[in-house]
Amino acid sequence: FSWSEECNTNFVKLKECIINPPVLSMPDFQKPFYLMTDASANACGSVLLQQNEQGDKLPIAYYSKKFNESERNLSVYEKEALSVALSIKRFYTYLELQPFNLITDNHALSWVLGHFRKLGKLGRWVEYILSLPFNVYHVKGTDNPVADCLSRMFSEEECPINIIDVNHEELNVCE
Repeated sequence: FSWSEECNTNFVKLKECIINPPVLSMPDFQKPFYLMTDASANACGSVLLQQNEQGDKLPIAYYSKKFNESERNLSVYEKEALSVALSIKRFYTYLELQPFNLITDNHALSWVLGHFRKLGKLGRWVEYILSLPFNVYHVKGTDNPVADCLSRMFSEEECPINIIDVNHEELNVCE
């Protein structure tokens, strides 16, 4: 084994992460919330964020859920809608007071939100989602790293990012 410069850099990063663990921010109910969601084959994940005075989006809370057998059989856009519905349910007390910003990497979700009356079970989820006021923003999958990684926690799929490398710039996708 050879101790390279890359090993040393990663070791220093690891020490910094241990010394300065990520801290959740206190919510400010006077500011808008950002809800970033994602779904994978086996699970869903989301992060609730708020922007501080410096323009950085800071985490308020995280959520991740492993899908049961029937949920794993859903189509991609059904999993994405379920991810949003479950995330809203989890963070309802934060989101109910004012419009929030929903950030997703799935275009089909926009169509689903407009045609929910024809969609049975999916329609019921979307009806629940639409019970709160929000704006929808689409981002590329690569711009949704935290929710994407949380949605892959329960699978053999490799997480596309290293949690240690998540920084505030990666979270500022709505500007």
